[in-house]
Amino acid sequence: MTENGTVWEVFIQSKNGLAHKHVGNVHADEKIMALENARDLYTRRNEGSCIWVVKASEIVSSETEDSEVSAFEGGIGFENIAEVYGWETNNDVVSNGSPNAIKGDTITLVGETVMPPTFRNIGKETRSQFLAIMEALAYQQLVVFNYETSKYEPELASHWRIGQDSLTYFFRIDPRAKWSDGRDVTAHDVVATYRLRVDKGHGDPTTYKQWEENFYEPIAETKYIVSVKAKETEQIQHIADRHLGIGCDQVLLIGPSKNDEVDVYYRIFNSDGTEVAQCGNGARCVAVYLNSKGLVEKNNIIAETKSSRLILEIDNNHSVTVNMGIPEFEPANIPLDINERLENYSISLGDKDIIFGATSIGNPHAVIIVDDVESAPVKSTGDVLQKHGIFPEGVNVGFVQILDRKNIRLRVYERGAGETLACGSGACAAVAVVYQQGYLEEVVDVELRGGCLKLHWAGDGEPIYMSGSVETVYEGEIEL
Repeated sequence: MTENGTVWEVFIQSKNGLAHKHVGNVHADEKIMALENARDLYTRRNEGSCIWVVKASEIVSSETEDSEVSAFEGGIGFENIAEVYGWETNNDVVSNGSPNAIKGDTITLVGETVMPPTFRNIGKETRSQFLAIMEALAYQQLVVFNYETSKYEPELASHWRIGQDSLTYFFRIDPRAKWSDGRDVTAHDVVATYRLRVDKGHGDPTTYKQWEENFYEPIAETKYIVSVKAKETEQIQHIADRHLGIGCDQVLLIGPSKNDEVDVYYRIFNSDGTEVAQCGNGARCVAVYLNSKGLVEKNNIIAETKSSRLILEIDNNHSVTVNMGIPEFEPANIPLDINERLENYSISLGDKDIIFGATSIGNPHAVIIVDDVESAPVKSTGDVLQKHGIFPEGVNVGFVQILDRKNIRLRVYERGAGETLACGSGACAAVAVVYQQGYLEEVVDVELRGGCLKLHWAGDGEPIYMSGSVETVYEGEIEL
């Protein structure tokens, strides 16, 4: 490595789906040599799924006050985000308001029982119904939800996007936004407003608690770009890391339910930190864990997740049957951005058409029938399909090989985790989609790389049942 060459900044992606992080720099005369030098200096045993090298001279500092400034997330300048990732705006969404509406005039509010002593939005005596109405009329949010179209629309932010980690949100402040004295509204103003609202001595305690529990403080990345990141990311990623943590596909957090009819409530996080609503295999693990620890002393456990209520039945051999609920096929409820329910849908990915069925088992699934699961393009097709705009919340992608009417093989590419050895909700989705197309009996054995599951489904309008064994691998404690 020569110290006299061009300086290249180095960014490492530790795992597929995570953001690239800046780790240092190298000197090299050209990009191939820079890449090799970076690999030798900053990785061991070929760790890291991807390496970027960027000429230091081509990175624009985030310190500039230009509206088109560049800061970098993983070495990609913000001026290049539209080209690499794409911003969202929905600026063409039809507004709820009439263009002929009269601007100004007087609004009369009926139903307020207590008038506030002040119109201030911070300090004591500000948490009232009237204040909420006034804030909605007088203050702008970054984006606003349109209940007619079920889409977000620009308000103070003209554009937005979700980061590669699926938990960081970037907002681009509209450069046309001005204060009453003509000064630009900037990302720094957004951060200052947040600090004021969550201040324990002056702000709304409800707002403070929500942000303290769920988010890091927003950051003014540039003059016009502000970002905010969910808190769970780092801890979940640390736990799931197979080199530095416990190592797993998912982390399940179990707690008491607020509903007397439910035994337990649990949350599900993928290895990249994203929270999901459903996991069939996770449900079976929860049942055996609760039973073995004596936390729930019965064999029929009612569990609740973000999207579903499940009935978990345990037999004496630690085999668990889960009532996974009724599969949902209506596109709007999956969600799938298609107007008409069909057995199969088709979209173009590059130079080929992908034919798939779709359903929700508490989370969205696309199911593709293939001749051989071993040779199926699981990663390439799964990665592209789950990011396609036709699935507004992403999708788990299942690849199914039909052996006969009672047996199938399955591989699943999951949101936030990539391909996993087994996916219970994916097995349910595969059976439901393929059964509807007339290829399967009511009882089906599903062979996955991590083991076998038995599925039982009687058809439309009926719940689907999943059965399989659970093994405890090891127990321990981790310091966070």
